[in-house]
Formats: sequence, C-alpha cells, structure tokens
Amino acid sequence: MSNFLATQLPRLMPVPVLLFLALFFGVYWAAQRPAKGTAEWIDFARRKSRPVELFRRHPLRRRDWAAMAAVTLVYAAVTFFYLGGTNNPVSFYRFEHASQPLLITLDEPEELSRLQYYVGLNRNNHQGRTLQLDASADGLEWMKIADIPRDYTITFRWQETAGIATFGPVKALRLYTDNSGLDIGEIALRDRHGNLINPSRLTVTREGWDSAGQTPGRYSSFDPRTVLDEPNAVPPRRSILISTHFDEIYHAYTAYEFLEGRYPYENTHPPLGKLTTALGIRLFGMTPFGWRFMPALFGVLMLPFLYVLIQNMFGKTLVSVCGTVIFAFDFMHFVQTRISTIDVYAVFYIIVMYLFMYRWLTRLEETRFARTVPDLALSGLAFGLGAASKWVCIYAALGLVLLYIWGMVRRYRLSSRQKRPFAGFFWKTIAASVLFFAVIPAVLYITAYIPYVREAPVTPVKVWEACWSNQKTMLGYHGRLEQIEIKAPEDGFVFELSFRRGESIKRGETYMKFAGEDGSLQDLTADRDCRLFRVLKGEGRTVREGETMVILYTGGHAFESKWYQWLFNIRPVYFYAGDYTRELPVAAPADGTVRFAPWSDERISGFDYAEGDVILFLDTPGGQTLEVAAPRSANILRWMTEEGAPAKEGEILLHLAGPYMRASISTFNNPMISWGGLAALAAALFMLVFRGKKLALFILIGYLSQLVPWMLIERTTYAYHYFPSTVFCVLALCFVFDTHLERVSAPPPDGTAGQPVKDARVPALPEPLRRLPSPRVMMLAFTGITVALFALFYPVLSGYPVPNTYVTYFLRWMSTLPV
Repeated sequence: MSNFLATQLPRLMPVPVLLFLALFFGVYWAAQRPAKGTAEWIDFARRKSRPVELFRRHPLRRRDWAAMAAVTLVYAAVTFFYLGGTNNPVSFYRFEHASQPLLITLDEPEELSRLQYYVGLNRNNHQGRTLQLDASADGLEWMKIADIPRDYTITFRWQETAGIATFGPVKALRLYTDNSGLDIGEIALRDRHGNLINPSRLTVTREGWDSAGQTPGRYSSFDPRTVLDEPNAVPPRRSILISTHFDEIYHAYTAYEFLEGRYPYENTHPPLGKLTTALGIRLFGMTPFGWRFMPALFGVLMLPFLYVLIQNMFGKTLVSVCGTVIFAFDFMHFVQTRISTIDVYAVFYIIVMYLFMYRWLTRLEETRFARTVPDLALSGLAFGLGAASKWVCIYAALGLVLLYIWGMVRRYRLSSRQKRPFAGFFWKTIAASVLFFAVIPAVLYITAYIPYVREAPVTPVKVWEACWSNQKTMLGYHGRLEQIEIKAPEDGFVFELSFRRGESIKRGETYMKFAGEDGSLQDLTADRDCRLFRVLKGEGRTVREGETMVILYTGGHAFESKWYQWLFNIRPVYFYAGDYTRELPVAAPADGTVRFAPWSDERISGFDYAEGDVILFLDTPGGQTLEVAAPRSANILRWMTEEGAPAKEGEILLHLAGPYMRASISTFNNPMISWGGLAALAAALFMLVFRGKKLALFILIGYLSQLVPWMLIERTTYAYHYFPSTVFCVLALCFVFDTHLERVSAPPPDGTAGQPVKDARVPALPEPLRRLPSPRVMMLAFTGITVALFALFYPVLSGYPVPNTYVTYFLRWMSTLPV
C-alpha cells in the first residue's frame, strides 16, 4: 500500500485539476457558441466587423475599495508569516591580517561534534578563498582539520564543519584566513552530544591583541571576543529563517554593501532594486526579515494595483476579487516576493505601467490633451523605475510601444470620423511621451548609480561614467557564453550527431561520431556538462582537419529551463532544501552494563541503521546479554552513555534520528494559472479574431511582450523569468470570467439579429444556456481550487517543515518537480 501511495498517488493528484479545467472551459465554450434556434451567429459576425472601439474604464465603487483592502490584508498576513528571523549576529570580528589567527581555548579538553560559524562581508572582493581550521589536544601540537571555503556563496549564512568530530578531545582551536578583510559574526562549538558549549568555558584571543583597557561587553570589530558575544543567535540547525538562500547571496549582500558605502560585488543588474531592499535592512538590520521585508511589501502592494487594473478593464467586483485572489495565491508570486531578489520590483512596476497605459487609452476619446497627461506620466515613471531595477521591464516597454501606437491610430480615426483636430494633440502627446518615457527614465536610471561613485565630490560626469561602465559589464555578463569550438581532428566527415541544438550534454556523454578518411570512427565526448550551442557541420558533411564542426557552451545550470517548459510548469527552480530530524530516545530494557557492538563508533553520529539492527548490547547482572536494536531506520544523533557504564532500566542510552521532516522552497506556477491561463489566452485570441473583442488584444500584447524576447535569448534561463507573463495569464482568466458573465446576462436576439427580446414571456436566456452551470459558481470554484492548491503546496513554497511522507505522497506530481 505504501509503495502505491509513493508511486501512483502523486500521478493521480493532477487529474481532478485537469478535469475541472476541462469542465470549466467546456462550459465556457458551450456558452459562447451561438444558441441553437436563434440568429445569434449573424450578430456575432456583425460584431467582428464593427468600427474601431475605444476601451472603457470602469470606476471603483465603495464595495471595491473594501474588497480590495480585505484581499490585500489577508494576503499580507500570509506572506509576512514565517518570512525570516531577526536574531542573526549583528556584531562582526574583522580579520585584518592573514598572519594573525584566532585562537579559541577551552577550559578543559572536550570532544566536539561540530563547529558552527556565521560569515559576514568579504571585504577583499572575495579574493581570499579559504579559512583553515586547526585543532590541538594540548595547545602545543596542531593538526589541520578542514579548509573552509569563504567566498560569497556562504555569506550571511550559518555554516558548520563536522570533521572535528574525529579528532578526539580538543583543548584549542585555531582559525585563520589566507587573506584579510573577512567578517566573522559568531563561532559556536558543540560537544559530542550536540549541546552548545557555554561561551564562559571558552577564551578567544589573537596574536598582538591585549584585552587590557577594553570595555567589557562592548566589543569593536577588531576585538576577537566579538565572535563569542551573541550565543543566543546560534541556531540548533540550518533554516530559511536564519540564512541567505539562492540569489540572496548576491542581492541582499549587495544591498548591505550599499549601506556600508562599499562598491557592490553584484553588478549584473541595475542598482535600484537592491537600493530598495536596503531600506528594509536599514529598518530591521542585516537579518533575513530585514532583507526580505521590502520584496514582501512590494509583493503585497501588487494586489491593489492589479485590482484597480482588473476593475478598470471589466467593471465587475466579482471578477476583480477572483482575479486578485488568484494572482495573490499563485505559487510564483508568493515565492518570488518572499526572497530578496529584484524580480519582484520589476513585476510590480510592470503592473503599474500597464495600469496607467490602460487608463491613458481610455482617455483618448476626450478632447483635452491635459486630461491624458497624468496617466501617461505615471506609466512612464513606472517604466523608468522598473528599468532601473531590472532590464526585464524593457521587454514590457515593447508592449507599451505597441499599445501606444495602437491608441494613437485609434485616436486619429476617431478624430477623423468626428472631424476633430488631431495634429495639435498628436505633437503634444509625442513631446510628453519623449519626456515621460525617455528623458525622465534616463535621469532615474543614471541617478541610481550615485552609490557607485567612490570618490567625492559626486558629480554628474562621475555618475555617468559609473553608469556607462556598468552597462558594458552587464552586457558582457548577460551576453557571454563560455563557448567551446570542437574542431575536426583530421580530414573526414561527421558520421552522427547524438544531440540536437540546445539539448543538454552530461559529462562523459558522446555528442558526435566522427569518421576519418580511412573509415575509422571516433567518439567525441564532453569533458564537462554543457549544451550543443551551434552546429556548423551536420551529419554527412565533410570537414578538413582543424575546421570547426560544432560549438558547445557551458553556461548551464541544474534547474535551467526553456520558455516552452514554463508554459506547463515542467521545470521549476529549487531555492532551498533542508531536512529536519525527530529525536527518538532509546531506553535500557533492563538493568545492566553497556557494551558497544563491534561496528558501533562512540564518537561518530552518522552511522545508518535499518529497523531491527543491533546498536549495542546490555549485559545484565544475571549473566544474560540483551540486544538493543533500532526501532526504526535511523542514525545515531547522540550517545548518552559510555562503554562499560552501568545503566538502570528505562534509562536513556542514546538518541536516534532519521529524516522525518522536510523543508524546501521551489518556484513554479499554480497549475490553475499555468494550465488554465494558457487555455484563457487561447480563448482571448479566439474572442479577438472571431468576436471582435478588442480588449483581448491588450492582454495578448502584454503577455507576448514578456515571453517572446526569451524565445530569442540563448543564455541560461529559468522558470521565474515567466513571472511577468503570469500577470497577463491572470488578466486572460479575468477576460474569460467577464465574457462568460456577459454572455449569460445579455438578452438574446429574436428572429432579427442584434435586436433584444421585448416579450416578457420569452425566457431571459435560450434553453441551452439556461441548462449550463452558473458562471458565478464556476468562477468561485476556480478561485477556491486555486487557493486550495496553494494551501496544499504551501510547505514547499514557504520552507515550512512537514513530514517527508506528505511531500512524497501528495506534492510530487511530476518527476521534474524538485520538491
């Protein structure tokens, strides 16, 4: 039964979702077809050929403000729960000289299980790569225990080394670096049972340092006692609540560097997003809650702006509430806004710029130019702030350009029909657009580089030079692929290519069979993980010695994906993984003397035992030998007894631990949005082409402007690059909701197409439509299932620990889901 649950149940979990989506869009399609027995098909044909229509902007009513506030507050409570801790080390010791190691001495020798340490800024541009840990049993003779990497991947993150457990009793530890400029926040030692050693038992010093005259309890960054002054911040285990994870090692780190007045280490994106993150760090310190606060806040603020956009577009409170709730509880929206990266700012500004572009389009039917200026200005301002946060907003601007041209053409046609002057409006709008979409964004973009200027005074020329230099750096980084040209070893021909362009090649795999002139075949294999980037000589093509046949590139990643995989949630990105253990105490079954089994090791706590394996023996006073076996598959967490020690019946001999709880974070879309959104986009395209619904074009332009550029990019891409497109998937769903409601609420035509029914005895809807499920019920069911799926997947979106069996049996819908 358990094997069935582990292998078959996860595969069955998506079936109800797919069945509901099939039912939902089946009902929608049945409702949109011309009703039998009517002349609706004529009316539909006329709608398609109507003159160009202007968009409508529906106002917000009092109930909309209340609904918007309610949804926003509920989501805010969800997103700020379990966001991050505030108890990380805040005082740091700074290594200034590589020749001055830290010396930590215990009051008496102690067997240690591990050493924990917390690393801060690496002030030497990450050039020094190693911390060396030495141990001594007497304080005189030293032995190297471990080389600890100390590059940016471990910054502001608790790390530990367990190699010290094999050394034996330790009297002193010595920690030194191969270079200067490293900040250490805290160091903690744990005894053989895993208990934290009280700092009062430790003495820390360094060569050339004298504690005389130092103020007790107030240590400077050059006082070695700083590494032992915050024992309450030492965690029992790693967790997302206490450390950086994924790209936080770049963006949160760089935000803190800005506050410290340092030149940023991560400079592959514009700086405004990281400067925004720095506001949260300024408020709450360099802690996980501090560096995640502003992204989470912007994730919450997306909702009211999206609500206003939906309400302006469709004018139905139910549609606006459902659409906003669906977006709020999309997996990617939740995950991406709770991690300190800059994607959240880009998506926020994309929503804002499209909101005000839509409002500008609805203003075009008015005569006065001045009435159109505020919305045009706010759209341009949002574009400028977004572009200064991440370049992906420039893709969104491509859609704005198309909408802008479309709006101007429509205004021209409307003015021509109504015989209004257009030239004055046109030139004023062009001038305002240059100001709002070019001049002001350029000023904002360049101004964001003020923190890059290292020498006073700060002048516009220096800021421009810093900005221009970074543009070249970014272009080089994003355009660079480490390419490997594979040349022909001799004259011959390409016999066979084993991979197609763009496919991944693992180290050791054969990607080509090459035939020499004598007919001998050679297997060309990859010496590292890579991709087939370009084929210059295909199968059967002859080549000369030294001629390039194919080009490989090594810019891959374990969780990279292509744009077509994003559409179906095929390849999510794994942000964080951590296993938690449940302690299982093992008691003595009777009075006796402890005798270890030959395969036990009293100092190592990692030996795996299957259920029923003997761990130790107990020799009773009556001469019997009792076996103490593992009650479950587990490993030894810590021993509570010694070889030859007496034990009373019921006394705890040891603690076992097995993988019991799992905490993980992955980013992908809610299936209702990824799968349902695709169907909704297809429905919007159909309604545009065959029903003349011009509003669908606004949605499709926004969606494709975000997706199409990624089709042309050959560098490594990830599922979260689909995040901006998700906004328009939600708008497409709202379009489906709206057109479904309109269809069943509009009076049907009688024998003459387009004429409403006037006879009250005729039913409000044709009989086929009256038999269909209510669109309001279908909308609420769609929204409810979206929220239910969010609750189901919440543990692997938030990092909240849950039993392994829950993840295995219910969440692994596809083998590509890294949960």
